[in-house]
Amino acid sequence: MVKRLLLLGLVVAVAGFSLYYLFDALGIFKTTPNRPHVILITADTLRADHVGCYGYSRPVTPHLDRLADQSTVFLNCTSPANSTNPSFASMLTGTYVKTHGVIALSTFGYRLNPELKTLAETLQEDGYRTMAAVSAHHLAGELSGFGQGFDDFFDVIDPECYKQPAPITNENVLPYLEEEYAGGKGEKPLFLWLHYFDPHDPYVTRPEYLNRVLSGKEAPDPDSIPGRIALYDSEIAFMDEAVGDVLTFLRENDMFDDSLIVFGSDHGENFGEHDPSLVSNHFRLFEPVVHVPLIIKRPGQTEGFKIESAVQSVDIYPTVVTLLSSFSRVPSQVEGMELTDVLFGSESEIHPFVFSEGGSNKERMIKGRQFKLTHDVRRDRVELYHLGKDPTEMEDLEGKEPEAVRELKSKLDAFVGPQRVRFVLSGLPEGREECWYRGWLRATTRLSVADRSSLEGGDVARAKGSQDRVLEIAVKLGDRDKEFEFDFLGGPLFLEGGLEDQPLEASQVQVSGVPLTRTDVGPLYFDLTRFGETGESAIPEGMEASVSVERFAGQGPRKMEVVIRARSPESGPTVIEGRILSDRDLIPIPDEGNVKFFRVGPNRLRFRTQRDGDLSLRIGLEEGATMMVLQVNRRKDGAEALRIPRTRISANFVDPKERPPFFLMPNFFTALLDTQPATVEDTEGSWNGIQLIVRRSEFSAILEKVNPDGMDEATRRRMELLGYVEDPKEVKTPPPEHPGKNEADDSDD
Repeated sequence: MVKRLLLLGLVVAVAGFSLYYLFDALGIFKTTPNRPHVILITADTLRADHVGCYGYSRPVTPHLDRLADQSTVFLNCTSPANSTNPSFASMLTGTYVKTHGVIALSTFGYRLNPELKTLAETLQEDGYRTMAAVSAHHLAGELSGFGQGFDDFFDVIDPECYKQPAPITNENVLPYLEEEYAGGKGEKPLFLWLHYFDPHDPYVTRPEYLNRVLSGKEAPDPDSIPGRIALYDSEIAFMDEAVGDVLTFLRENDMFDDSLIVFGSDHGENFGEHDPSLVSNHFRLFEPVVHVPLIIKRPGQTEGFKIESAVQSVDIYPTVVTLLSSFSRVPSQVEGMELTDVLFGSESEIHPFVFSEGGSNKERMIKGRQFKLTHDVRRDRVELYHLGKDPTEMEDLEGKEPEAVRELKSKLDAFVGPQRVRFVLSGLPEGREECWYRGWLRATTRLSVADRSSLEGGDVARAKGSQDRVLEIAVKLGDRDKEFEFDFLGGPLFLEGGLEDQPLEASQVQVSGVPLTRTDVGPLYFDLTRFGETGESAIPEGMEASVSVERFAGQGPRKMEVVIRARSPESGPTVIEGRILSDRDLIPIPDEGNVKFFRVGPNRLRFRTQRDGDLSLRIGLEEGATMMVLQVNRRKDGAEALRIPRTRISANFVDPKERPPFFLMPNFFTALLDTQPATVEDTEGSWNGIQLIVRRSEFSAILEKVNPDGMDEATRRRMELLGYVEDPKEVKTPPPEHPGKNEADDSDD
């Protein structure tokens, strides 16, 4: 009898299971009226310890705190990246940065690959009405690729506005919600993603909110660190009120109780905890940057919980889909963990280790129960902190805990995995049937040859030198290209070599997959070890730059005078702006002109001026510096912008025993698939070339040209400014870059 009952139960279960998928395929479940709405609210640049429910003392987030009272608050959530687009790409796809390959902002050329399935696409397929509204240009649906799966995607309204205020973002969606969902209307359940940008620098002074967070006390000097923190908190309070407006709408229209509501952030912010120059930016991977809030209210939840388990924002996707499991299934791409077990208040280990990556793949981090290790890939330098004893990360234990360093570094390298580089040699000097290319590739991480398929006879491609960080190359070129592949763990690559006695110009090096900047201007690189009296490089179409290196009297730093000559075809003042980077600390030296310097890190400066004559920049440079990178944009105030094409950087490769003068900056040398060379202008006739293609991720996708049909005017204009729209009718003035803006430096820090 028992066996018959078990058999009958099994038959019913199988039949029910089959009927569910049959009904699901036929769309019978798609219009079920009582399915929960999914509301995803995200704040940009919000660190967890400035939210009330995380213990912050100032009254900055009353609406979020009220939400937290009947939600599950994850006290130990780590962002997968310190940059906006990489972090949100992880949140929307459930994959880590190493997988989705969006390692920088969309304005640097990075777009989410359509092969990855977003949370919006999953819910859209399951019958949800999908809508998003964002408050930053680089998250625009067409530009970022985040529009995948959204029926409606509201970008920033004003192309000139760098930072759209939260109430304006609400104005995009609340009228629609009022019309379609007020009073329990709405044929389909709603998935809504709201993104607010207010906590991001530059801060807007809002006296009402500043007074509120300071509880009536006198505001500190806005240029001091306490003053910057007060302004930051006031922006959080301003944003929190907009969040409250959305939550109030949900409550007043009987949508709140049965909705799945998620609140999170992409990354936090520094306020000088480790370095006085790290203020109002999100460089590095210290806890103020990677520790972010995560609050989840499941449908019907009325009791609040606080969970200590380590989680990451890649867990949001699988958690949402699992909670809707009667309708949705988690795609196989997802690397995050679903959190349903702990949403009800029970503690369990979700991630034994959590990971994060710095913008443009410059730094990586692994954090366990006690220790946290960061790896600066550019310098191959690690730092180790014991978070239990040193939660503010002030004492580096790298030299005191070798076992912990070895274990965590091994796990971090295994997590990230190698990057694959395809090395192609092509072309011969005129009149030659064959010749030898000889050279070296140097990296800060280990190199290993993966594919020798095209090597023959005496061809050599082998790792050698200290810790196998040098790749020796000797290849005979004939009537066909030679190629092979090698792996490394990221960081900068130094390339030097030539064709027998003929030096190879850097402009003949093709780097596939180089991200484009907003003004399509590449950097000038100066090798300070190669300078005599003066070194010169040229910028085409109206600009040229020269650098002279002198010394201060006595033991002071080097003195560098950078002279930039801007020749405008029209009269009137020209806005000149740019950045200077070096491998040592930079010191701005004031001049008598109106040049303004803005420090965005110890070894990086931004500058801006408006003039109609030559510009002279003077900077002090710490002794021992070997390289400097200068990038300059010039534009005309008014209706038109003067577009300057990408720079061609010409330099002879030197003898391998000397320092190579051409340096491939890691953020301009990145893993992308199936792209055309981006750094070399078209040439005619035969030439000698090297092509390097780095495969950062199988999903990496550079922003391709897009069809402007159907775009709203604001999006079209922004895409035209960036050069990503096919056959733009005109080129308009790009919005001025705010001197306080640090977001772009997530990709060039």
